[in-house]
Amino acid sequence: MERCLLAGCGRYLQGQDVLEHAAEPLYAVGCRHPFIMGGQHALKAAWPQLAAGLRQAGIFVQPAVFTGHCTDQAVQRYAALAKSCDCVIGVGGGNALDTAKAVANVLKVHCVCVPTSAATCAALTALSVMYSDAGKQIRIDFFPREVDLVLADTTVLAGAPARLFAAGVADSFAKYCEYASPFSSLECGVKSIGLYSGFCLSQAADDTLLHSAQRAYENIKAGTLSSEVEDCIFVNLALIGVVSGLGGFGGRGGARFAIAHAFNEVLRIHEPQIAHGWLHGELVGVGVLMQLRANGTDAQKLSAVTQLFRALALPTSLSDLGFPEESARLDKLAETLLSCTGLSGTAYQNGLAAILETA
Repeated sequence: MERCLLAGCGRYLQGQDVLEHAAEPLYAVGCRHPFIMGGQHALKAAWPQLAAGLRQAGIFVQPAVFTGHCTDQAVQRYAALAKSCDCVIGVGGGNALDTAKAVANVLKVHCVCVPTSAATCAALTALSVMYSDAGKQIRIDFFPREVDLVLADTTVLAGAPARLFAAGVADSFAKYCEYASPFSSLECGVKSIGLYSGFCLSQAADDTLLHSAQRAYENIKAGTLSSEVEDCIFVNLALIGVVSGLGGFGGRGGARFAIAHAFNEVLRIHEPQIAHGWLHGELVGVGVLMQLRANGTDAQKLSAVTQLFRALALPTSLSDLGFPEESARLDKLAETLLSCTGLSGTAYQNGLAAILETA
């Protein structure tokens, strides 16, 4: 089915203490004999609450601890451990959730995601980013069905480090500017309904984050769960997850071919010593500011996003990342970014090199 929209999940539940009341939604998706996997820190944060919810459903099981990246070997290993289950429950961040989704796809069973930070939209996307054993991204696997259930417990999510929340905000800003890159503006009926919807929703995400993200960040640092925290968690996890699916009818060839995400990927491959230690969203955030300049974004919005990133202690320039001011390396970075985004020509390269020099 070429026009199969895989945007969102079967059911999304967000709120305080959602995990402690997980019995009914888990039962509703057919979860009776789950295999549960999650990172060590993620399980420490969420397992007591999830275990309480499982006990209400008459489910008594111990989780498997996930380590490393989402690799083919990891998927095979956990699939072997989970072969008798009817549901895979992933707990944690991007790598743990992507592995859980891939295992569920291999076994053809239900999948439940329990995100423990608002750093990515991995909980809602019907895909897994696959890595080599050395930690290098090698491909993206797309799945024929969406996640069955997402349990977003804001008590757990607000308790994660503020840095993870900030990285998720930066990553969320990539969607609108990447939609705007190839299309400048979208009008109803001009492009596909998926692209038009994603474009509109990503603009709503930008507006919400510009309005609420700084206060939410301050509230998280203070240990306060506010309406701004709830709103921004929803944007980072759910709204952006839907937008990612709408980008190309299930994420297959949509708007995500622009600078913002390409910068993260290029830096990790070609400048690993600089990329090391930075979160995905932190690198994407610098790419966002480059993308906004490349798009010719008005000075007011560019300034507002830059100021927000600084308030969230995010890097806003190549120098913040420790990238040296060497013209040869800047030219090479510009050339590689152009090849990744499908653009070519001296004018493009010179223009991008100029943007990199101001970043």
